[in-house]
Amino acid sequence: MSRNAEIRIQDGAAHLLAHALNPAFTTFFTIFLLSLSAAHWRVCASWIILNGIFTILLPSSYFLWLKRRGMISELYIPDRTERTGPFLSLILFYALGALLLRWMKAPSSVSAALIVHTVNVALITGVTRFYKMSFHVLSAATSGGILFYFFGAPTLLSLVLIAALSWSRVHTRAHRLSQVLAGGFVGFISALLQLEAFF
Repeated sequence: MSRNAEIRIQDGAAHLLAHALNPAFTTFFTIFLLSLSAAHWRVCASWIILNGIFTILLPSSYFLWLKRRGMISELYIPDRTERTGPFLSLILFYALGALLLRWMKAPSSVSAALIVHTVNVALITGVTRFYKMSFHVLSAATSGGILFYFFGAPTLLSLVLIAALSWSRVHTRAHRLSQVLAGGFVGFISALLQLEAFF
């Protein structure tokens, strides 16, 4: 295999990982798993639908609108100076979703997971003015921390996916190694600390 072919394969794999493990999907999937583990799917279907609305549909629609208006250059917002507004909108969407999950009497583990994601988006919003931490890796690591807290050691396999995602963000030059390491550390540890303190 030629060197150019290897590079194309690596580039394709890196972009595929970034799309498959984007923050919207990792957040949704975490709450999806917690919902299914807490009740029969007929009971939790409304929680899952609400989860999809507030973690995927509304944020994605708003980000697309921002891009069409020229307010962000790309959907993944590589420009640090463009991140504050979109991140604040995520905090709003996630917080509203968590409140509605509590109102719908979803298990506390389900609403707590979305609250943890909300807090961690607030954390990255606070540092984004002076440091470009990886939001992809922060979200994936937050999910990893939540799943580890509720399901234990088997979910540490998620660290393999987090490591692969970290590689993809560095490979595509979206982030430096220090930025993905910071996102992974803050996401995982912050999730565990919040759940240990308040759940």
